[in-house]
Order: sequence, then structure tokens, then C-alpha cells
Amino acid sequence: MRRIELGRRLSPPRGSTPFVKIGIGAALAVIALIVFGLPRLRPPPQIAPPAVAGGPSQAAVVLVHVAGAVKKPGLYELAEGARVADAIEAAGGARPSADLHALNLAQAVVDGTRIEVPSKGGSSPQQPPSATATSPAMVSLNMATQAELETIPGVGPVTAQAILSHRDEIGGFTDLAQLLDVDGIGPATFESISAYVTL
Repeated sequence: MRRIELGRRLSPPRGSTPFVKIGIGAALAVIALIVFGLPRLRPPPQIAPPAVAGGPSQAAVVLVHVAGAVKKPGLYELAEGARVADAIEAAGGARPSADLHALNLAQAVVDGTRIEVPSKGGSSPQQPPSATATSPAMVSLNMATQAELETIPGVGPVTAQAILSHRDEIGGFTDLAQLLDVDGIGPATFESISAYVTL
């Protein structure tokens, strides 16, 4: 019977030391992962979609003055293509004494318009300008001053200045349709003022 000596150090077989070290290193790595946990994966950064040109923030507006028999007279910004009825609603609605039958509620409003809502039995209101009204003298887009441009129904100081600035930028108008390139002038406004301007 082979006698085993107590306390005798058993040494690994020769040539196995590198493998033992590798095994110990791998075991330590596994233990570290268990103790400290796997590194958290960061989610990829969120990229906001590009803004779409021509969104609602760029919608054209017109400035109108609503007066007379309304609850809140004053200046109001309306979307381009709004009607007289929209302007009255923006001013808080008509008073009970208002004579709405004297107005064309379906008429489109233009920038710089004053809408006078009459009272029943009162004088005739000042109607928003339209193509059927008596036309003022034709205004030359290439020769007019700001004051002359402001005589065009629906053209206020802001729009007149925008026309002059655009005229300087392009070196003069060659087509009435170039008014559509002016800030604040959309199709509805262009249609309302085109009868009063010339090159």
C-alpha cells in the first residue's frame, strides 16, 4: 500500500503553469462581472426630425381693425383668407344692437382693413374695400412712394415698406405676380390689390 505523506505540497505537472494562470484569470473576470454587473449599454442619441419648411409657424396673417358694435373693438391678426365674420368673432362677437345684415359677412378681409360694424338704425358702415368699389388712381409699383402705396386699399404701412424693400432687392418689378414674393402678401391679398397697381 502506497503511503501518502501528510503536508506534502502537490505541484502541478510541468508545462501546465501558463494554462493555470489563464484559467485563474478567466475565473476572476467572470467573478468581477457577477459582482459588479455588466456595463450598462447607453441608448443611441435621439435625433430630432428636421423641421418641415412651410409649416403652420410660417402661415401668413393679416392685420385688421374691428370697430363699432362689437364686444372688444381693436386690432386683430387673422389668418390670410379670413372673412368679415371671422374678424367679428375675433373681436368677441357682435353686440345685440349690431346690424349684421348691413355687412357682407362672407367677404374676405385684407391687411390694413377697418371693419365698422353698425348698430341698428345707425349710419351705413364703412365696408372693407373690394374690387367693385370705386377704384383709386392706379399706383405704379416701380415709381410709388410709401405714402402712395398706402393709398391702395388693403395696403398698410408695413406692407408698403415690404413692397419698397423688395423693389430695391430685385431692382424693380417686371411682373405684377412678383408681389407674391413680398413678405405679408399671399394669394388673397394679391388678388385684392392687383386691380389697383401697375408697373
